[in-house]
Amino acid sequence: MSANKNLFDIFNEELNEHLNNIRASLNTFFETEDNTVFRKIIKDFHTLKGSSAILGLKELTDIFHELENYFNKIKDNLSESDKIKVVQLIELIEKIPSHLENQEEISNQIKDILSDKKNTNLNQLKPSTEIKTQNKIDPVKINSLKKDYFEISNEIHQLLEGLNIEKYIKNRIYKKLESLGYKLNRLNLSSFSILDEKIKNIAYSTSSQLNKKVKVLIENSEIEADTEIINIVNEALTHLIRNAIYHGIEKPEERKKLKKDEVGLITIRYTQSNDRIQIIVEDDGKGIDLEKILKKAIDEKIIGEEDLKHLKEDDIINLIFSEKISTAETVDEISGRGIGMQIIKDKIESIGGLLEIETEKNKFTRFLLNVPFTFQSILSKIVSSNNYDIAIPITFIDVVEKFKEDKVIKKRDKFLYQHRNKLFKVISLANLLNMDSKKEKFLIFFKNAKSALLSESIKDNVLLDIINIKGVNGQYKYFIGFSIYKNKPIAIIRPSELDIDKNNNFIKSGYQQPITNSNKTLLITDDNKIILETLTNILKNKYNIIKANNGIEALNILKSNKVDLLITDIEMPEMDGFTLISKIRKDNQKIPILILSSRGEKSDIQKGLELGANAYFVKKDFNKNDLIKKVEELL
Repeated sequence: MSANKNLFDIFNEELNEHLNNIRASLNTFFETEDNTVFRKIIKDFHTLKGSSAILGLKELTDIFHELENYFNKIKDNLSESDKIKVVQLIELIEKIPSHLENQEEISNQIKDILSDKKNTNLNQLKPSTEIKTQNKIDPVKINSLKKDYFEISNEIHQLLEGLNIEKYIKNRIYKKLESLGYKLNRLNLSSFSILDEKIKNIAYSTSSQLNKKVKVLIENSEIEADTEIINIVNEALTHLIRNAIYHGIEKPEERKKLKKDEVGLITIRYTQSNDRIQIIVEDDGKGIDLEKILKKAIDEKIIGEEDLKHLKEDDIINLIFSEKISTAETVDEISGRGIGMQIIKDKIESIGGLLEIETEKNKFTRFLLNVPFTFQSILSKIVSSNNYDIAIPITFIDVVEKFKEDKVIKKRDKFLYQHRNKLFKVISLANLLNMDSKKEKFLIFFKNAKSALLSESIKDNVLLDIINIKGVNGQYKYFIGFSIYKNKPIAIIRPSELDIDKNNNFIKSGYQQPITNSNKTLLITDDNKIILETLTNILKNKYNIIKANNGIEALNILKSNKVDLLITDIEMPEMDGFTLISKIRKDNQKIPILILSSRGEKSDIQKGLELGANAYFVKKDFNKNDLIKKVEELL
């Protein structure tokens, strides 16, 4: 494009402002059928036409010119066929911001609609799911500032803990740090109201295509949240609104027979409590057809006939989150159940959120989304086995109770646990971490889950800042991210994605050496069990793996085992990584050594390489493919 970046940024803001005005005017038209609003639309298109022309955006100029002329033509004499065209044009208008560099295709589609050509493919270009906010600060810069703040804050906490100063002075510094963190978080906030007009547009467009009538009521959308959260909610709401109209809202003639208003009602309600936001999406339609869902689940072999007697209504409702479940007669862009519902659930859970469903036949379907106020922090329960902690967002937790042997039931060679008249699979936290424990006595039950986590102890609720590690969060679905707890790394997990042993649901403790085709052996040394297991899972298919928790353990293993490559952390108890490398290089100059540490200062990297390391990786920039490639090179 021929515009310089500053002018283009200004144009982008203007484009989104005018398109939002157009959405609002079209929504008014659909609600009132008052075509005088078209005069406002014409003015908006005229302004955009002028701006795009000045910037040399020819195709975009032509698009706005065509739209201005069309609305000018119909403003005083609107036919039924024009109403259909307006619905189709809404679909294209939504796609303009995300296809500025593909304007020719949108232009051609608009011309096809206006010239009455048939089979115009409106789904060929997908609308952007990212909402442009009024926030003028670059989100990348904000996140960089937050990252710097997080690191400095942790360093100050560590420094203060080691200083002998008055407690009230420490508390004063902690409060100032907390206040600064709060102000930084607010830099990236936007209001959910930026979604209002788009949601209404989607509702009216979808209902028109399906010959249904719908009204959308939105309450309390002025509530603010992190823009990253709003973008994910936007994607979820887009899907749920279409889903509600396709599956829930009946056609006008059906609603009359049921003594309902012929116009279906969809309500979106936002509420906030501390650091959590709840969004309720409710329609007054037919509800979820549980019998149809159940039949589909049996046909697809998701459940067996023998499982039916144990299923509660909630279990059947939650089957719609399974990939193969959809009650739609045909699959298209609107219908939306099945894999789409699973994707939405995964996205909501990936930010520490929760998605639940309530329904009543011929009355309503209600989706309840519970999401954090900001993506950067999450209130979590600390859970421990064998002195190793993990964090679980409290929104996932239903109840915690002591483990009782008499509630264990053997069913077809599988051991299950009975709780509230349901049978649950049990996951041992010690087993998950490849450790032994005979002291696990607490069971944590999760919302909308068929498994429970067994652990030794349940600790505090803590607000944790999330750190994402490249190559880890994407590979392991149960990771939300990492954080720092009591000056140590801690993994934050979502329990619905924890792996369960397929042969024995009541998982036994104890580590089994994986079978590999390689005669090469790697020694991985780190005091963080999650990092140990992550690296083991990445490398175990090609190499034999031995693990150590500190430098002393590693030295002892090296004395009694043939090791072909060492991967080590720097900060470890008893003996750190620098000391370990120094001692190894006195006796063994050949073994390749790779450092993987959270310390990324140039001085640390230089020291590690000078002591004899062959490669240095920083954990926050970790990429599994780079690691695999480097290991192969060193061997």
